[in-house]
Amino acid sequence: MNSYEKFDSIVYLEVNQAYGIYREDSNLTHVRCRILAIAISLLCLVAVVVPLYLLSNTWGSTSVQASEPIVSQFDNSLIIPEKTIRHSASPCHSPAFLLAIIHSAIGNFDYRQGIRQSWGNKKLFNTPDRPHLWRALFVIGKTQNETINAKIEQESRLYGDIILGEFIDSYQNLTYKTLLGMKWAYTYCKPRFILKVDDDVFVNTFLLYNELLKSKDTHDFYTGYGHINARPFRNKLHKWYVSYQDYEQEYFPDYCFGGGYVLSGDMLGKILSVEPSVKKCNLEDVYTGMLVKKVKGKIAHDNRFESYYSFYRFWLLSRPCNYKAIMLQHGIPQPGYHAHLTAIAKNSYNSKHCQCLPLSRLCYQSNSWLSICLYFVVFCMIGVLSHRLLMKITAVRLAYVAMMSFITDTMSRGLLIAKSLSDTPKQ
Repeated sequence: MNSYEKFDSIVYLEVNQAYGIYREDSNLTHVRCRILAIAISLLCLVAVVVPLYLLSNTWGSTSVQASEPIVSQFDNSLIIPEKTIRHSASPCHSPAFLLAIIHSAIGNFDYRQGIRQSWGNKKLFNTPDRPHLWRALFVIGKTQNETINAKIEQESRLYGDIILGEFIDSYQNLTYKTLLGMKWAYTYCKPRFILKVDDDVFVNTFLLYNELLKSKDTHDFYTGYGHINARPFRNKLHKWYVSYQDYEQEYFPDYCFGGGYVLSGDMLGKILSVEPSVKKCNLEDVYTGMLVKKVKGKIAHDNRFESYYSFYRFWLLSRPCNYKAIMLQHGIPQPGYHAHLTAIAKNSYNSKHCQCLPLSRLCYQSNSWLSICLYFVVFCMIGVLSHRLLMKITAVRLAYVAMMSFITDTMSRGLLIAKSLSDTPKQ
């Protein structure tokens, strides 16, 4: 056997040995990938088969009956003078349980009307002996057009639910709008809870009202979707620009998103008592957080107030059970949505078959076998796709190893051939 035949036999043995190793590695990897895919499928299946439970109560479980007397500690020195009030909403004849203060633009009559006929309707929870358990009021400024101002005052006299401010109604004056609503509520309604919200936000009053009834601790209460360690926007072109002159700190205090948040009556009194000593900020939700920090209060973060996140998932509209886990929805595109979503939320709250997973906010009909089968099929597909993906990744890795081995073997063979040629005696 000459050197070429010997070399070919060596290469053949090495290639077969390498192929056996690769084939064994490939089979082992396939087994591992199958095990991993099965594990993923089982985890997804467990998420459905595990006993589902209703959305856990975020604020406590001790029940407070609505028939109990509502007692709040109010400081009369904080009452706003009568001369600063234009013809406005009628005062509450008894302390309110939950008072919604709604920021409304002057031209948004249709939105106000939509709220009056849906979740803002005082007939939802009120009784003849407790007429102010639930009430919704709108806060509106004024314009330089006296004709428009006259129409707003006429609307106020007609419905008795508008708080009229003496400031120009603009985005820059939202802080003054908020303070006017808070001071009016503290002076004329003495609520146990106050909800600040915008007129383009749907409020799931069925969930919110009953959650507040079950609240274990209502003292120094401040809840909503919390913003923690948020930085001010220093770009002058940004909508939420804040100058160093207005706020010089690197971080805002913790505060709740302005789309909607809840304060207890005693917290309301505390922040109004320190308000004159706290420099104004043009971001009303940030300013509320500044006031709460001043009185050493803390926020109770609740994901169900994440209003921007919820509404643009339009598939929620066809899945009523999701309203078991949603307090607010921001950005209502049309006034008619208020009534539509209120009807869906009411049916969802009264349904005994709506189940939720609190962490994922995934809700569905627990008695629907079709839904359960659908989730099972989806999770099986996830398992199959993950297996396919892992197989492709494995195939790429093995192809790379084979290619590198081929290059290495080719170079080795070339070196051996060159060496054998150099060792061949010249004729």
